[in-house]
Amino acid sequence: MKVAICNVQEFNPEIGGIERVSVSLAEGLMSRGIEVLFVACRKSPYSKEYELPARQIFLPDSTDYSERNVEAFCKIVNEEKIDILLNQNSHSELYNKTCKETKLRTSVKLISVLHFAPNMRILSNRNLFNPQYFGLARNLEFIARELSTKFPLMYFTMKQQRRLMRVLYDNSDKVVLLSEKYIELYKKVANIRQTDKLTAINNMLSFPYEKDNTCKKKQILFCGRLAYRQKRPDRLLKIWKKIQDQIPEWSLVILGDGPLRQKLVDNSEKLGLKRVNFAGFQDPIKYYKESSIFCMTSNHEGFPMVLTEAMQYGCVPVAFNSFDSLSEIIDDNKNGFIVEPFDLNDYGNKIIRLIKSQKLKDFSDNAFKSMERLTIDKITDKWIELFEKL
Repeated sequence: MKVAICNVQEFNPEIGGIERVSVSLAEGLMSRGIEVLFVACRKSPYSKEYELPARQIFLPDSTDYSERNVEAFCKIVNEEKIDILLNQNSHSELYNKTCKETKLRTSVKLISVLHFAPNMRILSNRNLFNPQYFGLARNLEFIARELSTKFPLMYFTMKQQRRLMRVLYDNSDKVVLLSEKYIELYKKVANIRQTDKLTAINNMLSFPYEKDNTCKKKQILFCGRLAYRQKRPDRLLKIWKKIQDQIPEWSLVILGDGPLRQKLVDNSEKLGLKRVNFAGFQDPIKYYKESSIFCMTSNHEGFPMVLTEAMQYGCVPVAFNSFDSLSEIIDDNKNGFIVEPFDLNDYGNKIIRLIKSQKLKDFSDNAFKSMERLTIDKITDKWIELFEKL
């Protein structure tokens, strides 16, 4: 059996969660004797040198869809004798078209993996207004446009998402969701009755699962793309403003880069924040190991790798209950805290409670133990079982 793992972006494991989990899956499959090939359209602007466990081939065009890319992809499938295409970029309509047409022109099987919640586009419109980060003039324009188009816009967004989910279902041999909790949601969003093509496989851990004995610092960590629409790191600055004087020995590290970074740095100064380090784009392992608490403030997620990665290193999570799979990851008040969206006061209180409860070590141990079910071997078993059923 030979599998082509494909994506629009190169499979640099240091760039993001999809890339890391793809590399881990390739390693798991190859350890079982399954051949793997990576296929991508373009390089990332954050690209650095890296090594992959399997060959990577780039399609001729950097765009999500082109006739040249389809022709090149078909040639790869035929010459490499690919049995299964594993599409890791199923939220792109154009890239789905590339994979669909490749499937139609060859005998390859197509598995589409949805790395976001099925209602992702609807959720991404949540809480867009913030004059502090985008300027008053731009937001007044946004409000006027939103008032005049709110209901048509929401209707269009829902209709667009329904079409994407339905077309993806029709054109794939299997659609893999990140959580069992997303199956009913997918059914509702796509407005379909049959769900025999739907299945769920959690993201595996990216790094070896082994107890780490690094001494934890009094350090809180945020790790993710510094962007407003989804990740909302600006919320964490407001939370830190509320609690920083109550925990004077603790510091906050913000790991990652993105379009919001300078705004966040400027606002940190305006708010008079103390002990905040904007560390930029870095390998996160060192920070997972040494940090005690991990904060997620997103509007929405799928099955976030940064959360499970942090927990496998005993970094205790605090997150808003803004996506359905969260309860599969965090056992509230045992290995982390779940906060009602988007209560900044309660979020800050949960952090203080965790620090002052003397149970941080117990929570850390529980977080580590709860990630055993996501080891490479256990998740690879589920993928192989799926492949064999096609």
